[in-house]
Amino acid sequence: MKTMATLPHSGEKRIYPDSPEFDIGGSEAALYKTIVEISPDAIVLSDTEGRILMANRQADALFGFEHFQEFPDRLIVDFVAESHKETVRTTLGQQVAGLEVHNAEYRMLRLDGEPFWGEVSAKRIPVSASGPGIILYMIRDISTKKHAEDDLRNLLVTDELTGLFNRRGFMIAADQELKHAKRIGKSVVMLFMDVDDLKDVNDKFGHTEGDALLRELASVLRSTFRESDIVARLGGDEFVVLALDVPEGSAASLVNRLHATLESRDASSAKPYRLAVSMGTTLYNPAEPCSLSELITDADSLMYLDKKSKKH
Repeated sequence: MKTMATLPHSGEKRIYPDSPEFDIGGSEAALYKTIVEISPDAIVLSDTEGRILMANRQADALFGFEHFQEFPDRLIVDFVAESHKETVRTTLGQQVAGLEVHNAEYRMLRLDGEPFWGEVSAKRIPVSASGPGIILYMIRDISTKKHAEDDLRNLLVTDELTGLFNRRGFMIAADQELKHAKRIGKSVVMLFMDVDDLKDVNDKFGHTEGDALLRELASVLRSTFRESDIVARLGGDEFVVLALDVPEGSAASLVNRLHATLESRDASSAKPYRLAVSMGTTLYNPAEPCSLSELITDADSLMYLDKKSKKH
C-alpha cells in the first residue's frame, strides 16, 4: 500500500481528501479518505515544521475559510492564541521526536481573529522509514463547554446578590495573597464590616429594599478600593476587604476614605435610611505572620467593639 504518496510539499497546491489528486492508493486508503470526509471534527495535516498541508471541510467551517484552496500558506501556530503559541511550538517538537498521541486544550483563533477553545489530538504519522513524516491534528470547538465551566467556577466563588466574592472565593483568593505578602515582605490590611441597621431596613421597607442596600454597599466598596484589592460579602450583612500592598500607617486613611464615600452617598441619596457600617481593621505583618482565620477573627472582634460603641 502506498502511504500519502501524493501529499503536497510546502508551496504546492493544497488538496482535500475528496479531491481526485488525493490518491494514496488501495481500498484502505479509500476508507481513510471517507473517515476524514465524514468526521465531525476538523482534521488538519501539517509537515513536521508545522506547515499546513491539508484540511478537511470541517476545518474550513471551524476556522472560517471560504475554501482552503484559496488560503495562503500558513503554519499551525498561526491559528493559536498568543498565550498558547510557545506551548504548541514545544508540543510540535515533541510530536516530531516521538509517536505518542498528544491531547490538550488550547486557546485558538479563527481566520478573522475571533478566539475559541479547541480540544486538540495530535499524532505524528511516519510516511517512510527515512522521513520525519507528517502530523495529524483532530480539532474540536469546546468553547461552549469551557464557558459553562467558567460559569460554574464563578458561581462557586461569587456572591449571587452583589457579584463580589463569596466566603469561599474570598478564602481562596485571600489565602494566596497572604502567602505572597509573606514571601515578598509586604503588609496587607483587612477591613471587616457589618452593615448598620440592616434589620430595621428589612422590617420597615422589606427585604427587597434590604437587598438593594447590600448591592449599593458592594458598589461603594468597588469604587473605593482598587481593582487589585479583594472585596467580598461573607454572608448576611458581613463584608470584608483585603487591601494589598498598603504603605505603613495608611490603614486609617483607607477607613476614612470609605466613611467619607458613605457619608457623601447619604448626603445625596433620597433613600429614607443611612448606608453605614461598623468596621474592624487589622494589619498583616509579614515579619510576624498569622493565618487568614486569625486575621478575620481579630478584625471581627474590633468590628464588634465599633458596633457596640455606637449604642452608647
